[in-house]
Amino acid sequence: AGSIFDRLLPCAVRVMREASPPPARAAALACCSLLRASRNAAARVDAFRKLAREFGKGERWQHRLLYVGGVCEGALQCFSARLFRVFFLDAVVFCLADRVPNVRRRACGLLPSVRAALADPAHSGLLEGVSAAQARLLSDPDPDVSSAARLASEGGAGVCLCAG
Repeated sequence: AGSIFDRLLPCAVRVMREASPPPARAAALACCSLLRASRNAAARVDAFRKLAREFGKGERWQHRLLYVGGVCEGALQCFSARLFRVFFLDAVVFCLADRVPNVRRRACGLLPSVRAALADPAHSGLLEGVSAAQARLLSDPDPDVSSAARLASEGGAGVCLCAG
């Protein structure tokens, strides 16, 4: 299984970097599935950090959009809330304040799931930070972003992670 992981993960990351949005998103979801199946904890942690650094906080807005709409969606499906908090949350909060409106709008779609991952009272400080970011997004100058933030604050009804 390690050999498959060692061969497929770099291919999936390359597709994420170079392909158009639909195959890049599929590759991001595949990355999460591969990481979930990997038994090598150190390699998983390295991959989580690399994804957050290269895609979640990367220079290209397309990578940040893919991080929010592909990597984080897959992570929320494949991993525990604790693992999501430890490895993915910081870059999500970064994306909530992104300079590109589409990245902020897509990150709004994650807010209900992020709040659920922070439901434990021990994480009230993190939840306050996310709530403050959401409050800023409610008055965002971009109408699509403020609308997405409003939908997310109402429980996420109608928020689509797939839309461009």
